[in-house]
Amino acid sequence: MKPLQVRSKVRCVLFGVSLAVFGVATSLSAKDVENSEPPLHGEKTLKLEEVWRLDGDGELLLGVISDAVRGPDGNTYLLDSQLHEIQVISPDGEYLRTIGREGEGPGEFQRAWSLMVLPDGRVGVLQSRPGKIVLLEPTGEPAGDLAAPGPEGSTPTLIDAHVAGNQMFWRTSTSQRIDNGFQVRQVITRTRLDGTDPVEITATEFEREFSSEIREVTGNGFRRWAVTADGALFLQHGFHEYEFEVFPPGESPESSGSWRVRMNHRPHERTEAELEAARSKFFISGGVQIEYIVSPTDPATVRLDAREDGRLWVLTSDGAYRNPAGTVGVWDVFEADGRFVERVTLRGNGDYDSDGFEFLGTEHFLVVEEQSSATRASMGSGEDAEDEEVVPLSVVCYRIR
Repeated sequence: MKPLQVRSKVRCVLFGVSLAVFGVATSLSAKDVENSEPPLHGEKTLKLEEVWRLDGDGELLLGVISDAVRGPDGNTYLLDSQLHEIQVISPDGEYLRTIGREGEGPGEFQRAWSLMVLPDGRVGVLQSRPGKIVLLEPTGEPAGDLAAPGPEGSTPTLIDAHVAGNQMFWRTSTSQRIDNGFQVRQVITRTRLDGTDPVEITATEFEREFSSEIREVTGNGFRRWAVTADGALFLQHGFHEYEFEVFPPGESPESSGSWRVRMNHRPHERTEAELEAARSKFFISGGVQIEYIVSPTDPATVRLDAREDGRLWVLTSDGAYRNPAGTVGVWDVFEADGRFVERVTLRGNGDYDSDGFEFLGTEHFLVVEEQSSATRASMGSGEDAEDEEVVPLSVVCYRIR
């Protein structure tokens, strides 16, 4: 699940530009790249062909599938954050075994929401607090832990992490109590695969206030990020801006520097129905009464995916919510140098509002049907919880054609 957005004092600035020449990435400075329509290599459509399906009302019990990865063995690992276990599925959709369980002992985890696979095939389970990656062999035996990097004596919260070749990238946060809330410092750190030799790539600080309201536009630190296989970091800061800060692979941020990739973009003004739909996506467990104040316009993007070929696939709000009928979504594709080169439509069954999406390697795409409904039901509390209609969750693996 994505971390909740909270009030902070990070300022968001609307950005708008226009170019005389369309379809060409032009240099703004020595490194910065500005993009505009149309993509350099045009548009294409890829078809999703169903390979296997697991139904939540079948023999295999499924709770809330919050993440999925594919290992070097071709098996798919499904993290069930409600049942606190990992289902191992063969390349043809056969259930093989269940690994992992809730707890504090070797190979056990708590509050897990995300997975990764290391180059040697070990499965990593991301635990938020205390922040660490719990490692398991593909057969389920404990394979040690990797503690999240942080200042000496601290216990950082692990927000997310990515593997890139022989490196690990960590997104962590530490906080300090202040009068009206907490002072939060969020950091992206690069280490070796074993968690040693930490190098701080970038950091941001903001105040998280005690409040009875949460604003959609106000970010919870860095908004979205992705890491390519060679270790280039793409980082999106703002809500409205279709813009990324890029940290290329290098020994240190000081030696390699960073640069910007921008896309000519005008935020979509939401209709009343779209505003209500945005409000309905917010929920919090425990019956806490929080007012959620949504933006009058869509966010520029809703997800970033760094693919194995080094390209960055960006799902915009238009591509997620205003895509053609019969399609899962429309992605903008960028080369590692920041050029907008292609727009790709995935034709198949899926709805970003209700389903979860994951790319599995270069050839497969996973859809977790009714993920939002299952998540909401698992977190439900209060008088309306028992009235929540629970739609059986299904997991469908497609081949990208």
